[in-house]
Parts: sequence; structure tokens; C-alpha cells
Amino acid sequence: MANTGFAQREVNIKDAFKVAAQQHIKGELDLAETNYNAILKTQPDYALAIHNLGLIAYQRGDVETAMDKYRESLKLLPTHADAYNNLGVAYQSLGQLDEAMGCYQKAVKLKPTYAQAIRHLALYCKQYPFEDGEIDRIKKLITNREVPELDAMHLHFALGHTLDFRGDYDDAFKHFKQGNDIHGRTMKFDFNRSRYYVEHIKKTFTKEYFEKRAHWGLKSDLPVFIIGMPRSGTSLVEQILASHDDAYGAGELRDIRQMVASLRDKLGGKNQYPQNLRDADMTALMSMGSQYLERVVQLPEEKVLRISDKMPFNFMHLGLIAVMFPNCKIIRCGRHPLDTCLSNYFQFFPEGNQFSYDLHNIGFYHRQYEELTEHWAEVLPVEILDVNYEDVVANPKQEVKRMLKHVDLPWSDDCLAFHKKKRSVRTASAVQVRQPLYNRSVARWEKYRKYVDPIIDGLGWDKKDLKKYGLEE
Repeated sequence: MANTGFAQREVNIKDAFKVAAQQHIKGELDLAETNYNAILKTQPDYALAIHNLGLIAYQRGDVETAMDKYRESLKLLPTHADAYNNLGVAYQSLGQLDEAMGCYQKAVKLKPTYAQAIRHLALYCKQYPFEDGEIDRIKKLITNREVPELDAMHLHFALGHTLDFRGDYDDAFKHFKQGNDIHGRTMKFDFNRSRYYVEHIKKTFTKEYFEKRAHWGLKSDLPVFIIGMPRSGTSLVEQILASHDDAYGAGELRDIRQMVASLRDKLGGKNQYPQNLRDADMTALMSMGSQYLERVVQLPEEKVLRISDKMPFNFMHLGLIAVMFPNCKIIRCGRHPLDTCLSNYFQFFPEGNQFSYDLHNIGFYHRQYEELTEHWAEVLPVEILDVNYEDVVANPKQEVKRMLKHVDLPWSDDCLAFHKKKRSVRTASAVQVRQPLYNRSVARWEKYRKYVDPIIDGLGWDKKDLKKYGLEE
């Protein structure tokens, strides 16, 4: 009877873990955390629950706690390849690249077909290039019918990065395309919805809208919003600013997006965002702004004068941001559009960015981005500083001076040595911002010229644009 009872308890714990894991996948972090902890009260050595608590901590930005949980789970289950992979991701976010590499290698040693860990290793192709034998092994894995399609997707991205580094651009592009084609089948981009959204934002936020609300807003000049297309240099700009003693880089905060999602419930009425902001009263918006400040001010360990939020997609919500924070600072990051678009295409995004798996879609989305940010430049009562990636690479001191002047901070040599700054960077540029400035990513599109016509079509360029961006024949 005792054995039967123990077996039943094991079954119950596994079922409870499945429920908690499903809640976790749905983004119900608080509920999942509660249930993982409940499992551990019954069975304190349940390594998978401990590991998943680490995942939740990482998702919340608590990298140190996440690493402690991963290590604790590995003591109990040293063959857990996922724990090594995720510990590697955490090390990578902190700039400890050798340690990250070691974790990814252990994950692949435990599970030679571990596609995500192989893709992570490929990001280090400069420091640790794959040998011919490993490339051949990955190619064989892709053609193995027993390898799931989503694993093949990760392997295609891994080969794309590796072959790009080797200078085999045709083969690299072939694998990037195959990876994107697989991912694109699960991610659909809605042209009409994107176009409709941008049009309504422009119609709502006019000069008259801001003039009527000129007396609104909180006085704080703490927030700095760094916006741009993904892969346009937002992580680099934040890393530079965060290297200043009086600034803190908060990363890609979801607060503004969550605020927008909750507006209808908070404001009432039938209208959706952004139309519902036409009738919103000052008290409601100021309350939301205060909540944002109360949260971000707790993020730095020491008091600072500026806190940056580099969620690129905040470019959609600069109207709301300007009403709540008329004294905020805004930096718009730019880069050659073809380099930006190709960099999106070459990057695996685990969630969102539905536009990035098709070249034409990326070009179209970039055009929408340009159209809306040009609108903001015309109507917004807050000054926007344009920072171009190519200018930062060519004249770093001059561009850093411009940034610091814009955010009202004195000069600091530390901002030029940004790659030495120890902080968590949980974006696709976590590796790059740990290195001194380099020009390898400037005019990268030229190596892929034969493949960029769909992007140009999506961008809607005419002869003048082609000449401006160096494509005139």
C-alpha cells in the first residue's frame, strides 16, 4: 500500500507540474509561481519546478535569482540540458560570454540534437567558430526526418549565422530563408491591421490634441524613451547612456504596452486605443504615469537622474508618453533601412515581431515606422533626438556628446567604454554591446544585394530613395 501511495503522489505532482507549466506558457506568471512553490512544499527536490521558477525570475528581470534557481536544479538533476542552456542565456545577458559558451556546450554535450543551444553557440561564431565537422553534423540533423520542424528552424538560423561569418553569403541566406519560412508559418502579419492602427494614431494625436492638453503631465524628467525599429541600435544607445553614473538602463520594459492594453477597462466607454484617449481625463492618465514612475524608480540600486526604457515598439505610443511625461527625453535610433531589415530577418525572435519573417513584410513595417515617427516629429511637444548607428560607429565621441547633452547629463568617459559596463542586457544585442564599436554591421546589406528587392518593394522606395541609400545603378 505504501508503494501505491508514493506512486500516486508522483503522478499527482507530475499532473500539477503540467498545469503550472501551461499557466507559465500562457504568461500567467504569478499563478504558475504559486503552483510551482506548492509542488516544492510537497517535494522540495523537484528539479523541474525549481528550474521553472528560475525562468519566471528571468522573465521578470531578476537574473541573479534565475541563475541561483538554475544552479539549484542542476545539483538535483545534472543531466538537465535545458537548465544549462538557460543558465547560458543568463550569463550572456550579464556579459559573461565565456561562461555562457561553456553552458551551451554542456547542453549540447548532454543532448547533441539540442537545436536552441546550437543556435546560441552559433552567435559566438567570431569567438568560437564551428569546425567543418560540426557544420556537416548540423546539416545532417536538418535533413533527419525525426528532427521536429521547429528544431530544424533553430538549426537553419544557426547555419545562417555561421556561414555568414565565413563569408558564404549565398548559403547563409538560403538557411536564413528556410528558418524564417518555418517560423513564418506560425506567425501571421496583418497588413491591414497595422495600416489601420497607424492611421488612427495619426488622426488622434494632432497638434491641436497636444495644445489642448499643454497643462497636463507630470513634472518628472526621469524617463528617457529610446525608440526605433528592432535591430536599429537601441541596445547600443542604452548601453552607452547606462554607462553614465547618473543613468540607469531598464531595458525593454513592457509597462507602456500593458498600460495601453488596460486603457479601455480603466477609462470605460466603447472606443479602443487610441480613439479612447480623445475623451480621457487628466486624472486617469496622470495616475497611470505616476504608477509607471513608482515602478521604474525602484529598479536602480542607487538614485539616478535618468532611467531609460528602450522598448522599441514604444514608437507607437509616443503620444500617450508625451501627455504623461512632457519633460521626458526621447531618442530615435536609425540605421540604413536595408541593414535594419536584413538584421531583423537574420534574427530569431522567440515571440512577437510577426513582420520579421518575410522580407516584404519587414520593408512594409519599416515604412509604417518611418511614417509614424515623422508624424511625431511634426506634432509632438517633446523634442526627439535622432541618433544614427553609422554615425555612432564613425564618430563615437561626437555622438555620445549629443546624447548626453540631450538628456542633460555631463560628459563621462565611461560612456565611450560602454562595453565594460556590467549590467543585464536581455535583448538580441546582448553579445554585441559587450564589444567595442566595430563597422562589420555597416553596409552589410551590400553582401546580400541580390536578395533585398522584396524589402525595397515593401519600403516603397522611388528613384530618389534608391539614390539616397546607395542603390542607384
